[in-house]
Amino acid sequence: MEASRAPQLSSVPAHVAAERIVDLDIYATPGGETDSIRPWLSLRDSTSFKMLWSPRNGGHWITLDSDQIPKILADSDRFSSEVMVLPREMSEATKLIPVQSDPPEHTHYRAIIAKEMSAKYIMALKEPLEEVATMLIDKFRGRGKCEFVADFSSQFPVYVFFVLAGLPREDAQRLHDHATQMTRPDGSVTPEQFITVLDGYLAPRVLERMKNPGEDLLSRVISKPVNGRPMTIEEANRICRTLLLGGLDTVTSLMGFVALFLAGHPEYQEQLRGNPRIVAGAADELLRRFPFLVLARVARCDMEFDGVTVKKNEIVMVPTMLHNLDPNLFEDPKDVRFDRGLKAHSTMGNGIHRCVGASLARAELIAFLDVWHKLMPTVRVDPNDKVVHRSGAANAVSYLPLVWDVPST
Repeated sequence: MEASRAPQLSSVPAHVAAERIVDLDIYATPGGETDSIRPWLSLRDSTSFKMLWSPRNGGHWITLDSDQIPKILADSDRFSSEVMVLPREMSEATKLIPVQSDPPEHTHYRAIIAKEMSAKYIMALKEPLEEVATMLIDKFRGRGKCEFVADFSSQFPVYVFFVLAGLPREDAQRLHDHATQMTRPDGSVTPEQFITVLDGYLAPRVLERMKNPGEDLLSRVISKPVNGRPMTIEEANRICRTLLLGGLDTVTSLMGFVALFLAGHPEYQEQLRGNPRIVAGAADELLRRFPFLVLARVARCDMEFDGVTVKKNEIVMVPTMLHNLDPNLFEDPKDVRFDRGLKAHSTMGNGIHRCVGASLARAELIAFLDVWHKLMPTVRVDPNDKVVHRSGAANAVSYLPLVWDVPST
């Protein structure tokens, strides 16, 4: 399947030395089906080079320098966010605002969304988030088993977003499955087909909200002026694409990794169950421990890195896990320590392009950890089934079978 999906090898630019070339497809990393984060750590440990070139997906650099990762993500002067995911054609089709916008335009757009994602707004969501988590868990906790992704993590953030956006919940799963074609494509749709389906759903709903705005999240965002003028229909569509895609996939990926970890460590489940006051700190540590994004940036000028020239308009892939799991930056980085304390990491990006919905993602993770450990007994991975990972721009646990003992009545 991957062989048919993967594009042909691109020609290697003349300035790229042979010893810098690695035949790596970020959507089919070696061993990525059993652990989608480990291949990046293995690549880092296999070479002394800090900058490599892959001829896959149109050709791109990969930085392995953990010190440079947060700097590249934050350096909008030298690196553009115009290309966020590969292949380049996908980013050219999506044109997400503000994710793929650069300053100064980015500043105006981000301010609009950030205002709607303020601390006051997020705090007001505590009860609704807990209610959604409870509703989903109640459906399966008496069964003694669940497939966590299908039964919870792919539904929880999607349901929350669709409620906030005033969209019909019954549309959520179909759009969630389509959204993964951007971050973990299987070759079934082209970039043009991807955006056609997405806009076919969003555009009429955006237009209706522009004519008759309500109190939902989409209405509140697109009704705001941009630098003193009304938002255009095109801008509104591109902003709503961002909100929709961000709400459909990122938290699902994060929760899969967290649930897999907890299922293998009952002692951490007991900590969370017995002491709800540590849940917020635990969420921060789990966010650090499970970075899943491999982000793209475009060089805005020629520059030198690790003895190579990254030329203007070349793409640099930035694996966030190499920053968060560097032992030189975090003591015993693979260990989970709920009392580690908040320390800057790259799970949600860095700089002005740090995920604008990061606070909502954190609130959703906290709600999951809190409600899950109030309602559920100790869970474990089903020994008679197999966990499946998917590698991509957003790595994910795509299948997670859990079991637990149901108390006899």
